Amino acid sequence: MTVRDRDKRLFDGESEVLRLAHSLMEDPKYRDNELVPAYAQLAANYDKLLKLIRKIFLISDSQGRVLQQRQRELRNLLDNANQGFLTFGADLLVDKQYSAECARIFDMKIAGVPVYVLLAGGDRNKESELQTAFTRVFDLCKQEEQEQALKKLPRQLLVYNRTIQIEYKIIPQVEEDFGRLLVMMILTDVSDKLKAEEQIRFLSYHDKLTSLYNRAYLDMRLSELEVDRCMALSVIVVDLNGLKLTNDIFGHAQGDKLLVSMAEILTKACRKDDIIVRWGGDEFVVLLPGADRKACEQVVMRIQTALEKQPTNPIPLSAAIGSATRDQGHFVDFTELFSAAENRMYRQKISESRHVRQIILRHIIETLTQDNYPNPQHIARMRALLESLGAKQADTELSRAFREFVPALSGQEEK
Repeated sequence: MTVRDRDKRLFDGESEVLRLAHSLMEDPKYRDNELVPAYAQLAANYDKLLKLIRKIFLISDSQGRVLQQRQRELRNLLDNANQGFLTFGADLLVDKQYSAECARIFDMKIAGVPVYVLLAGGDRNKESELQTAFTRVFDLCKQEEQEQALKKLPRQLLVYNRTIQIEYKIIPQVEEDFGRLLVMMILTDVSDKLKAEEQIRFLSYHDKLTSLYNRAYLDMRLSELEVDRCMALSVIVVDLNGLKLTNDIFGHAQGDKLLVSMAEILTKACRKDDIIVRWGGDEFVVLLPGADRKACEQVVMRIQTALEKQPTNPIPLSAAIGSATRDQGHFVDFTELFSAAENRMYRQKISESRHVRQIILRHIIETLTQDNYPNPQHIARMRALLESLGAKQADTELSRAFREFVPALSGQEEK
């Protein structure tokens, strides 16, 4: 419907009255009537009044459309602000108008629902506490007192497994609602934000692959532990065997499995308060606060026993282990303690290296044979790795076994 059509429809009766007045004044039989001039003036005034009313209506209609447009824009803005907006009065019931985010947070239509019920999330005790707190706000007379009471209300609540941050504001009264206090709540779902922050904190102090602590966490804890410099303290250094070889032959996914298995063994073998750290690469460090030499040896024994029971996947899981202990009342700083444990680990690794290497290589050959690896490039890479480890010179029986299991290698060498 056009503006002209709407105007005609709204003022059709008034226009008809004006047309009739003009028709009567033009009628010859009323020409000499003494009331005609007054009647003509009345009709002219009526015409001016009608035009004025039409103009007022047009302006009002235009302003109404602008106001509606602004209301739609404001509503759209609030609905897309990722925050919930709602208001309530002394009855504590949510008003009819609220933003779309409120419906998402509470997963329901909330108009007319008591605000304390919404925020309590099904907890009846919390409902009672919130109802009392909100009622107190409306019982106060001065705005300053009301604002102080609002500050005492909870600023963050867990509502149906969502963490909701809350702001409270007193809405200035407008004329038609004079005497009615309104409180607006601004709700922000910070669940995802808190989870992301928790994940960042976790990754800051944990190794992503094994979920063990990292060196940054150890550095932080050391400053705390070193406050009592005479407290008994033990350190265990663990170096995983065969990680590089596993990565080169079977791929990093298999190497990662070895690291995870080692982390699981350490977690089960150590005490609840021990600090288990992936130091880097294939090396792990365990800090045992309050542990004397005997307690430390027991943990080492549990680690070694668990390693022996671990199934081969893809190689036997083994490690060189060194430990050192600071006895109660004898100060030795962590750097010195760690160095002693690391040196013992390296001595064990060197003394057992040939035996460990033979076991690992034998299992590698058997695994490759059972899995039928026919790729000549893969075989050539295996030969190079064996030779680099000294298998060809140090263990002729292993070399012969390798040639027997992988005839293609002999063919390549003969060429």
